[in-house]
Amino acid sequence: TLKPSRDLDIGLNYAHSYHEINILGTGLVSDDIGALPGVAAGTPVALNSVGSTVTWRLSPKIALSGYGAALFVDAASSSVNASTTFTSWMVGVHFNDLFKSGNNAGIIFGQPLYRTDASGSAQLGDNRATPYHLEGYYRVKVSDNISITPGAFILFNPEGDSRNETTTVGVLRTTFTF
Repeated sequence: TLKPSRDLDIGLNYAHSYHEINILGTGLVSDDIGALPGVAAGTPVALNSVGSTVTWRLSPKIALSGYGAALFVDAASSSVNASTTFTSWMVGVHFNDLFKSGNNAGIIFGQPLYRTDASGSAQLGDNRATPYHLEGYYRVKVSDNISITPGAFILFNPEGDSRNETTTVGVLRTTFTF
């Protein structure tokens, strides 16, 4: 993490992983199993993941944030030539002490993990459409130790498939801090 000024935080990350089977290992998408589509399930894969996060505090009460990530998946077998790339990104604006001290809110928009290309024997599939995620939340500080956060998010083209209907989900989170 880099902090070039008191109002700017930049995080960079890299991870390398190896899986004995054809799996992404994130638990985030149905493509998790069959990370290399069209390639046998028993094919080992190597993943190289890169990403970055940025938070820019415009004022003590308003911050812009964003992240971007890419996962590069390659067959780790000399008998298979296949690779694919997944990307994900998000931008958001967050408000501290909105309407009352200790309360905060935010609006977030981005692209969930999505397969952007495939080569070799890996296949992209049909009915592809870029998925998008829109989210809003408002955290209410009930006491020094309890907060309640109602929110909602909308998924457009869930799982990157144009046949999947837009989905709206309401959420309610309670946080206990000790």
